[in-house]
Amino acid sequence: PQRGAYRADSGTIVFEEVVSVTSFCTPDLWKKNVTNVRAYIRKLCHEWSQECIGLDFAGFLEYISSTEPTPEELWASIVPRFHKRQQLSESNRADEDQFVFSC
Repeated sequence: PQRGAYRADSGTIVFEEVVSVTSFCTPDLWKKNVTNVRAYIRKLCHEWSQECIGLDFAGFLEYISSTEPTPEELWASIVPRFHKRQQLSESNRADEDQFVFSC
């Protein structure tokens, strides 16, 4: 297992053991099997009691939940994340403004 981390809603960093699974396929095979792959990941997510599992294909990361969220649930999860990202970005900018470089 590897070690993964994420920022919880409380702002704390949570560390946990993760397992990365790597597989290779052609774009045509992916198009043919994407629905089955997502369904299998959704099943694993439910069996393992995970909120979601990340699926990275060709550099695009998506999170698959054990159940398909309703539009309301999706919106409710995106808005707080957007605000948190904006706060972190503003915080990082403030830190950069305080940095002084001297020779």
